[in-house]
Amino acid sequence: MHDEVSQNLTVLTMELALLQSRLCEGHPETTTLSTLLELVGGVNRAVRQITSELHPKMLDEFGLAAALQSECRRMREEHGAKVALETDVPEVPLASAVAIEVFRLFQEITSIVVSHAKTNEVAVGVRVERNILLISVTASGRGLNGNQLRDASSLEMLGLCERAHWIGGRLESQDRSDGGMAVTFHLPVQLAKVKTSPTPSQSRNE
Repeated sequence: MHDEVSQNLTVLTMELALLQSRLCEGHPETTTLSTLLELVGGVNRAVRQITSELHPKMLDEFGLAAALQSECRRMREEHGAKVALETDVPEVPLASAVAIEVFRLFQEITSIVVSHAKTNEVAVGVRVERNILLISVTASGRGLNGNQLRDASSLEMLGLCERAHWIGGRLESQDRSDGGMAVTFHLPVQLAKVKTSPTPSQSRNE
């Protein structure tokens, strides 16, 4: 998707620049073309930013554990979120396609927890127990009870559960005694794989 969009934006930029060069100086449409070129440039930068967030280079170069640490750091720096990460896992042996899906699930889980708990203080835990990857996202504040999890307002969580199941994992959501909520992602490392059909997230991104 990213390559196709970037290529189309590059072609559009070239065509606009060519058209602009053919107009004589002072032509009334010159300003309009300059504005369009700036807009296309802005869209191109936004596409690169979104692509970086969905599939950071660190994920390919250093693995999932490092990418999750980097994402927590980005949340602190860009959004002011107080994210505390605890992990003793140097690396998680997952196939590239699975690691991408896990990374995106983590992004959305964190966003949902912060949104519903009405807080920017989040505790993240990453560990492997008996060859099962466990990623927990916990926040104090307002949680979701069992009934709410079945309501239409929790469709986003249901979608994440479906995506977790698609790669061989599962999600658990629990209310905390302090009024917050905790979401834990379980994934058997050896059995994890992306099915041959597109996952829900892939379908939406294509």
